[in-house]
Amino acid sequence: MGSFGSAPSLAACLVEARASWTTMVRSQAPNRPGSCREPIPERALANASEAASSADAHSRVTANAAHGRHPSPERYQIGGCPLTGDGECGGAGGAPVSSIEFPRRSAIALLDAPYQFSVCVVRHVKSMCVGGRGLFGVTIGKRKFMPIEYSRRSILSLLGPGAVAAGDWPQHLGPARNGFYPDGDFGWNGGGLQTAWTYSIGAGFAGPVAAGGKVYIFHRVGNNEVLESLDAKSGKALWKSEYGTGYRDDFGFDEGPRGTPCVADGRVYTYGAEGTLTATEAASGKRVWQRAAMKEFSAPKGYFGAVCAPVVFEGKVLVGVGGANGGGIVAFDGGTGKTVWQALSDEAGYSSPVIAPLNGQPRAVFFTRTGLAVLDPGSGKVMAQMRWRSRSAATVNAATPLVSGNQIFLTASYGTGAVLVDMSSGAPKEVWSGDDSMSCHYATPVLKDGYLYGYHGRQETGAELRCVEWKSGKVKWANDKFGAGSILLVRNRILMVRDTGQMVLAEAVPAGFKGVATHRAFTGTVRANPAIAGGVLFVRDATNQLAAFKA
Repeated sequence: MGSFGSAPSLAACLVEARASWTTMVRSQAPNRPGSCREPIPERALANASEAASSADAHSRVTANAAHGRHPSPERYQIGGCPLTGDGECGGAGGAPVSSIEFPRRSAIALLDAPYQFSVCVVRHVKSMCVGGRGLFGVTIGKRKFMPIEYSRRSILSLLGPGAVAAGDWPQHLGPARNGFYPDGDFGWNGGGLQTAWTYSIGAGFAGPVAAGGKVYIFHRVGNNEVLESLDAKSGKALWKSEYGTGYRDDFGFDEGPRGTPCVADGRVYTYGAEGTLTATEAASGKRVWQRAAMKEFSAPKGYFGAVCAPVVFEGKVLVGVGGANGGGIVAFDGGTGKTVWQALSDEAGYSSPVIAPLNGQPRAVFFTRTGLAVLDPGSGKVMAQMRWRSRSAATVNAATPLVSGNQIFLTASYGTGAVLVDMSSGAPKEVWSGDDSMSCHYATPVLKDGYLYGYHGRQETGAELRCVEWKSGKVKWANDKFGAGSILLVRNRILMVRDTGQMVLAEAVPAGFKGVATHRAFTGTVRANPAIAGGVLFVRDATNQLAAFKA
């Protein structure tokens, strides 16, 4: 979509912001005329974003561009809060504004994280605010603005190959690792789904990922761990890369890889069941480098082998290796595989990390076998720790941490329970905890409008679907008809893939369970997290099939 009149194009406004992005978030401000009236910046912006309730809000962002030359000094308005260019809220005597530098890919990941805060992109005197669910106006001086609406797809297409493309699902639980799919192109409203294609695969629990029109699947065939690339539309095989493995499961379960691949910077990163970390060219399938991470850092096998899905931050690949002597969490150079930093000696759990802003700074949040670990993803400096694990030896910390504002939600089964931790002071402070709200065995819950939706209880003993209030842990409703599985948030609805192979679509509302549609995908066991991209749902079962479904 073009600009109106003499308003600069979106590309022109963004051209100087390619190298780095700045998010402007406001510090706490007193309740007085002219100042912002919400107490916490992240929460204030998230609340304003949540208030945008139009049917299109999930899949659009709005950009405002001034006519002609940008005057100085600038005056920005974010969510109704006037911010002057010299860093004051309200224009006179307000609270200061803090500017935090984020790499471009981190800022773009936040486009799909409506529960954190919207991102105001600022570079010199060029300004634009974007957010995952609706938007806030920007005012510069007294000049009249012309509102221009751009789709997420249009904005992301201007950011170059380093950005997360619209409609991609490039890693574990999606772009922001929160299980949220904002686009409206998966229009399942009732009845069954159409099977677009199927593809025979081997063993494993690693979920599929989708990026750049391709689907990547990590599985085991014979004594090889195999990464394959398929055309997302047709399911046609494009390339495969494999290496030998001798992993054996001590309990007789599946012996394929567990960790979901991560696509970033033109490479696919995989972490096999024996702890083999591999970088592969996404376009060709050529191996770039490989590290026997668990062996090199003396990490124990654990009950079920290596499960961590790698996460990438500023060209570094972060993995919960679980090694001794400071090899618990390790960052590898994405291009060379060399060790960049290592920290802690926590054994690995079965959870995967997430990169999220805490107190305005990007942080790596891990849920190790011991508990919570918060690190600076750039340097590896340990910022905070909190023990959260079962008192028994049978510790399975498997769900990915959920971050909203300055709060972190952890959940586990085996008598561990859930805990909501506030990090506003920099140190973990428990808000609530207990084993009777939402103790998830392995599936990560999703968050919508202040309520969690997920599975409570052990998979093998009968889990139940629940809605739990984020701030209090209060159970709003429970439904014991579905057993265990995985769960995503597709716009305003929860999409469950039960471990029996049935898909269930329901409204994400705290008033009670409201089913919308069901579909039988497989007859066998399904344990891997699904992926959704470009309006297509990709699901694998535990034996031999990957399938693509359309509404």
